[in-house]
Amino acid sequence: MGLEAWGHVGADGVGTASESSSATPAGVWSLSSAFGTGPDASSGLPYRQIDSSSCWISDSADPEYNTWTERTLCQAPNEHMTDYPTQYASGLVIGYNTAPVVPGAGSAFFVHIDNGAPTAGCVSVPAAAVLALMHTVQPGALIAIAASVPALAAL
Repeated sequence: MGLEAWGHVGADGVGTASESSSATPAGVWSLSSAFGTGPDASSGLPYRQIDSSSCWISDSADPEYNTWTERTLCQAPNEHMTDYPTQYASGLVIGYNTAPVVPGAGSAFFVHIDNGAPTAGCVSVPAAAVLALMHTVQPGALIAIAASVPALAAL
């Protein structure tokens, strides 16, 4: 399946990701799971509903770095998922820096709903495109991210 949509990438463009940049990681990555603020959006991937304790760990010293966990307190640099009600109403997890997880190499990369501005490293597209992906994506799906068409062809 091919899906074409306008959107945004990280404020630092596409390239080498890390906790100290806002670059979207270049490469071919899995789409491992879906998430959102509402009930399961009929995704072909495992779905997780965001609630007030949903926290993506971006603290590279935390043993749960680059994973979603439930915590009563989710402080920076970790990402409290409910702090982004527009962007995270629906999304997909990009499987960057997951096997093995390398502390500091970057965390919390998603395909999520666009809010009209560059991201901190995610890929954002209009809500209709995110929902279309969620309804059609299946296990084993991949996303290719590149800074240009020639770079994409080289992946």
